[in-house]
Amino acid sequence: MSERSRDRTVPTVYAHRGLALEAAENSLEAFRAAVEAGADWIETDVNTTADGVVLVLHDPSLDRVAGVPGRVSQLSAAQVAEVRLPDGQRIPTLAEALEAFPTARFNIDLKDEGAVEAVPRVLRETGAVDRVRIASFSDTRRRRALARLRALGAGTGGPRRPAAGTSAGSPGSSVRRGITPGIAAETPGAAARNGIDSGNGAKVSGAAWGASSPEQRQAPPPSSSAGIAGTALFLLVSRLPMRWVRPGWRMALRLLGRWVPPFDALQVPESHRVGPVRVPVVTRRFLDAAHACGLRVDVWTVDDPEDMRRLAGLGVDGLVTNRADLARELFPRP
Repeated sequence: MSERSRDRTVPTVYAHRGLALEAAENSLEAFRAAVEAGADWIETDVNTTADGVVLVLHDPSLDRVAGVPGRVSQLSAAQVAEVRLPDGQRIPTLAEALEAFPTARFNIDLKDEGAVEAVPRVLRETGAVDRVRIASFSDTRRRRALARLRALGAGTGGPRRPAAGTSAGSPGSSVRRGITPGIAAETPGAAARNGIDSGNGAKVSGAAWGASSPEQRQAPPPSSSAGIAGTALFLLVSRLPMRWVRPGWRMALRLLGRWVPPFDALQVPESHRVGPVRVPVVTRRFLDAAHACGLRVDVWTVDDPEDMRRLAGLGVDGLVTNRADLARELFPRP
């Protein structure tokens, strides 16, 4: 079942930095708790070390999560490996997380410039590109990462390497790794299989994200969510009369696609503060416009059950939450 065909009243559940009720955030145990709770996706963040190793880590430093001073970009992977989180775990690398949970889907937020080169390499080496979504507040960073994935041929029929001792997606692998069966039953979205809706029902293929070879031109772009610029651009288009939204979005992609590459998801807060005023982002009109253009809308960060119910009733596609356990209880899988 694809995400776009899901019952609108059952939103996709994204575990924000895993499920960190007892384990440290963005740790392997937090991820394990998330998938055991039934999360559909693990939402996580990455920063890179001085020697180019991708860490699962939200902050650019270790101060908050481990009480260790210094920026990660100035430390080697070996130095970081000596650091312990409050619960005694190590800070995992992205490769370790992808291999520990070979059928789980990861929404990966690129937090630093080093991730632009390093993350595509890890995705290629682990064969995980088909089960991730690339996210970043910076559309420039997202564009460069997608271009790097293209250059590596990731997602265009390249090799797929399951974690050692497992067969990714096989029944045995999920049981051995402790992954909830069904967590990878959906692909990263309709765009990951069929291309992104250009606004008039046509699909954006690999040619739109800079693919050069015939094989790459036929391939859809990897799944990704809009950054600040892409979101702002769509907000403007969504205010057009509804009959003009689809052609308006198509025109916007044609004119500005060089700077804002296509995306299949809008991952946004329900509202945004501008000075003393809080401006709503997720409205019925915004959702209708996004769905008309083939885009999904995921809202962050939603932890209150009443807010979850209200947003689901409004028609959002996904909830990014620190309480994946509560969200799954409220919205059991069909």
